[in-house]
Amino acid sequence: MKKLLVVLAAMLLLAIMACSSGGDAAAPTPTPTATITGTVSGTTIVAYNATSGVEVARNTATGNPKIFTLTLPTSVSYKFYLIENEGANQRIYPLYQGTTNVFAITSTSDVTVNLGYVDTTSGVAVPANNPLSIAGVSSGGESTTVPVDLTSSAFSLSDLVGTWNSHLVSTGDSPDWLGWSHGVQSVDSSGVMTFLSATRSDDD
Repeated sequence: MKKLLVVLAAMLLLAIMACSSGGDAAAPTPTPTATITGTVSGTTIVAYNATSGVEVARNTATGNPKIFTLTLPTSVSYKFYLIENEGANQRIYPLYQGTTNVFAITSTSDVTVNLGYVDTTSGVAVPANNPLSIAGVSSGGESTTVPVDLTSSAFSLSDLVGTWNSHLVSTGDSPDWLGWSHGVQSVDSSGVMTFLSATRSDDD
């Protein structure tokens, strides 16, 4: 009987110790995130780690107006690209604020960056709202390196080499000359363009 009581007491003591040690475990600290949002005319936005060049996240804008949202870890520098016509004949626009296209998100707490409408008519993606004005976001300078998985979509000089037909209609936007013209040009491997023929509406 005494042996049984000793065994039961030992088992009870072990159970109490297990419960007390488990209750002392600290809850994990949540990792802060940055929410990047904005509107576009119909585009996929992709975020890349500016150091490794690896894609971190992407989102296709939806709704009316079309809104995109990315959720990213903080304490990382990013480059953002907007992709139009994704897949076939796609066009790539790096996100710029002035001369900055590397954005360091240094915030140690959750942060929301609303870019507003992102305009691509200038050839790069320019947000209506300056992301560098947000606390916890700073400039990482400019990087002209294109991520590896986007290089096949980037134009190079070799894409221009060949013979091209041009057509122009000039209206009141050009007060020095009004009319139409068409011509043929060639571009060589060094980028030099030569006019092979040109005809204008006011030619004699």
